[in-house]
Amino acid sequence: MHYSSKIKKFYEGMQVYEHLLDDEKAIHIPFALSFTVTIATINGQLKTFLMDLEKKECQEIPDIDFNLMTNISNIMSPKLKRDMTALGNKTILQILEELFGEQLNKTPSELHTFVYDNTLLMTEYLKKIRKGLEHADDMLFVDYVCRHIKEHNWEDIENNYLKWKKYTEPAWDQLMEKQEQELRKYLEKDIMRFAPMPSTSKVNKVDYASHRELLECNFKDTEEYKVAYTQFRLFATRKDGMLIVNLKKYGKYLFKNYYQFAEGQKVALFELIVTLNLIKRDMVELKPELSKYLMNENNSLQSLENTKYFAPYFHIKEMLKGEWFKNLRTDARYNDIWADAFAEALMRSEYGNQIADAWKEKANQVKGYVIGCLKEAGVIKSSISNDSIAKVAGIMEKSRTFGKYIGKESQEQPYANWIKKHADDL
Repeated sequence: MHYSSKIKKFYEGMQVYEHLLDDEKAIHIPFALSFTVTIATINGQLKTFLMDLEKKECQEIPDIDFNLMTNISNIMSPKLKRDMTALGNKTILQILEELFGEQLNKTPSELHTFVYDNTLLMTEYLKKIRKGLEHADDMLFVDYVCRHIKEHNWEDIENNYLKWKKYTEPAWDQLMEKQEQELRKYLEKDIMRFAPMPSTSKVNKVDYASHRELLECNFKDTEEYKVAYTQFRLFATRKDGMLIVNLKKYGKYLFKNYYQFAEGQKVALFELIVTLNLIKRDMVELKPELSKYLMNENNSLQSLENTKYFAPYFHIKEMLKGEWFKNLRTDARYNDIWADAFAEALMRSEYGNQIADAWKEKANQVKGYVIGCLKEAGVIKSSISNDSIAKVAGIMEKSRTFGKYIGKESQEQPYANWIKKHADDL
């Protein structure tokens, strides 16, 4: 290989190294070793080139950017120095033995076989994962999107929205405009590019006119944008003007196409949900009757906070995360994630209003009823007496009274059959 090509490869290698994962120490040393071999070879070739120049000969036309490649700060990876310094004063041989162990005793052919076999195993795992996702319960996608949003920082989005509210003091009309204009902003980021292409009939029938009239007056219509809006409506319904994203469908769309999106688009897909959620929260504050639409959605992002449903939701899920429940549950799959999903699904069911109203005066009774229904559903061990459950749950001092709620009275509640039917579906 000519020196120009080697220099380019060396430079590209440094760029690649800069993006190596920090937790893959086994890659760092081999990379550094390869640099020592490559740079020594390059310098040998350059020395020969200089000797030829002195003899007024030239064997190769330089195919490099001299301005770039004559400044070492343009070439060296800062990460390389950090990584090598962090490894301390051990010799390369010591580090290799620690990192690779018995692999160092393999022949090159055996090493290839090891890599091949484990790469084949990786492909088999990925095939199973792909199949598992194709047949996964819809709530898996909902739970992931909700958890992702909960675990990440959206402070910039929230601050921008609060700033807008501060200067607007939004009434209903302003919230409607804000909703549509924020949707427009994200659709223009091309986040619907991999959604199913709608038919001409759907494009013509979609409620585009009502969306368009709330956009900025200088917005220029395009057929591409109208198609993108129609695609988005495959994942969202409109209730009294309020957009509600179906996270089952939206989550599947993300999982299926995530790898194809640019990094900025990946963030935008979640920012859209966060933004719409902020707007919906204010919509419900102005028109509390709209909360019924949120309660009918299997969508954790239609927040229960600041609603009457939040207190029972929060305390029921926390109750089912206690040590007493872990000791009395019939299966380990009834874990903390299940507790979150169960409490939310219960409060979003058709019985959410009734439970929330009863909670105001009889919170402990509601807890007992829920525990009793879960026991009847086979989630809690049937061999444990109701009084014993009341005692270990530590919710009421008068365990026998609480035990009564766990028993017969719990089965008289209108949501008893719902819990029995759905407790295992989550």
